[in-house]
Amino acid sequence: MEDSKNKKNSADAPKKKARKQIEQKLEEALSNLRPILGKKKFKRRIKKAGKVIASGVKNFKSNGSVKTKKEKSATMEIKNESVQ
Repeated sequence: MEDSKNKKNSADAPKKKARKQIEQKLEEALSNLRPILGKKKFKRRIKKAGKVIASGVKNFKSNGSVKTKKEKSATMEIKNESVQ
């Protein structure tokens, strides 16, 4: 059982790493809001924002770069339009 947990954690590691990096950048950028909101609320909101932003990074590689999708060719788009 422990092996399956370790595999799952290692697969999620790039996403978690990306989320942590995003949270760190947000904390640095929005540090002037910390005294206004308080430490606990600030951390909680940064964490939520980091999750939302990281969820948009679907194809994150382990080396820190993002995979890009290939664009559809123009002929495929024309065929789809003519069918409708």
